[in-house]
Amino acid sequence: QSPTVITATASSFVPVTLTGAELLDDPTATGSILITGAGTSTSAQTVYTFGGSGSGTARCDDGTRGNWNVSITGTITVSPAVPSLAASGGILSGTIVNNFSGTFCGFTVSDQDTNSVTGIVNPGGAVTLLIF
Repeated sequence: QSPTVITATASSFVPVTLTGAELLDDPTATGSILITGAGTSTSAQTVYTFGGSGSGTARCDDGTRGNWNVSITGTITVSPAVPSLAASGGILSGTIVNNFSGTFCGFTVSDQDTNSVTGIVNPGGAVTLLIF
């Protein structure tokens, strides 16, 4: 599976739309979630806090179609801090922690995932993050 790409600065990232198909690993799923976030930096790291919610339809475990409604929150923590690399550019690494909860085909669902993040800070401060 291809990484999710996020374009950012030290203080924010461009909103990302996750489709129902991507979120639920179901090519027939409809709907989407718009994820927005903001970043804060210390001398050692940059932390992006994000969230969003959405709904749609998907294939249920019993083969029928049903509704889904999910909220996602989380953090992306990368180091070194983005501002420390803004002048000359450099490489970032870190983690993303996602929390999601909601309903799927009438059942309450919740989960937490942790994944790796790598990224590049271009001279001037533009950031590209890759989530695996």
